[in-house]
Amino acid sequence: MSEKPQLIATPITRKLQIAIALSSVIFTIGTTLQNFVIINTSLIEKMMRMENVADPAGAAPASQCGSGSSAASTSSAT
Repeated sequence: MSEKPQLIATPITRKLQIAIALSSVIFTIGTTLQNFVIINTSLIEKMMRMENVADPAGAAPASQCGSGSSAASTSSAT
């Protein structure tokens, strides 16, 4: 049975690892800001009022949690 050759870390490999880790951290921070700061319940309520949803205050929290039942998609498209 032949043994697999050992992988050798090069300076480029280390730089790539750092770049990927840094990108992941930036992506995580951006996603968190979008979910909890930029897209908040009051903004969703305002968008639903613009679409004439029956109960925007009741439907907005469910829409933000990603429950799958979006009241905005049930508005009339006439």
